[in-house]
Amino acid sequence: MLQRFKHIKVVKKRLADGTINFHRYHRKTGKKIEGEPGTPTFAASYAAASEFDVNRVPTGTIHALVEQYFQSSVFSELSPRTQIDHRRNADKVLDKFGNAPIEVFEDKRIRKDLRQWRDKIAKEIGPRQADYRVAFLRRVLSVAYDNGEIGINHARNLGQLYTGDRADKIWEDEHIEAFLAHATPEMALALRLALDTVQRQGDLIRLSWTQFDGSCITLRQNKTAKPIMVPCTALLCAALHETPKRATTILTGKRGKPWKYPGDGFRTEWNKISVAAGITDLTFNDLRGTGITRMAEAGCEIPEIATISGHSVDRVARIIDTYLARTNRMASSAIAKLEDYRRRAKT
Repeated sequence: MLQRFKHIKVVKKRLADGTINFHRYHRKTGKKIEGEPGTPTFAASYAAASEFDVNRVPTGTIHALVEQYFQSSVFSELSPRTQIDHRRNADKVLDKFGNAPIEVFEDKRIRKDLRQWRDKIAKEIGPRQADYRVAFLRRVLSVAYDNGEIGINHARNLGQLYTGDRADKIWEDEHIEAFLAHATPEMALALRLALDTVQRQGDLIRLSWTQFDGSCITLRQNKTAKPIMVPCTALLCAALHETPKRATTILTGKRGKPWKYPGDGFRTEWNKISVAAGITDLTFNDLRGTGITRMAEAGCEIPEIATISGHSVDRVARIIDTYLARTNRMASSAIAKLEDYRRRAKT
């Protein structure tokens, strides 16, 4: 199997005779990688270059602050998925500001540079990714501020570019039917689990058969560390009892193998089915809001929903307030109750 190497920066250099040489470096450590890809020399050099050497990171630079952040309790307490995202964003921040002296970030004029950098990213790959990179840098500088490395964090209060409102992104019955018409049994089960348990994707792809006792699912949410017990609906129970146990996890791919966390392969498969079903503006995460909305429409109280979703009562109230404004069922129910009240009032 071909081994994949990450975090490699390739630099082309044209010699006087026109020959082009390629030099490879490890993005995170800055170390040069010797040899050609596919050779034992390259593999050994890559392994050596991957080892972080604090002495090779210039002190008093943003690069040093980033490494300090990665070794902080603030970073270690994040979920594994969030840690992966932060390391990805770190590469882009280091490409731009890695060698910049810390003192530069205490000058208020850096705010203009940060905004221009963010706006450039937004034009190239989108506002959401731009916000993510600024947010990562803001966290790094926040830790540096707490440690007394800097006297002010100029990455704060820069505003947010991405303002996507997914309040109208609800899986209606026709969406679910269209998805199921194209879904594999494995992905159909994933949809049912998400809709009826209102849990996050990461928690669901790690869910094991030992966490299902035949009628209830118990788990500890990775993001909040909250213990959750979800009584299964009749539909979900039937689906789980009909599913063969091909792995330790409930959700698997077509070959019966568990999905790897954080679930990039799962998302790819989910998106393929969605596209085939003509669903282009709904995501797996939207099933959570949809499930909470359906519970509210069914008459569930906010505290009842919170015990299942793992949200705070206030957060559930905000979700319901947002999503129910985009549905017609509650409005129709309210008018029906009003008409019923008027009929009874006349008698």
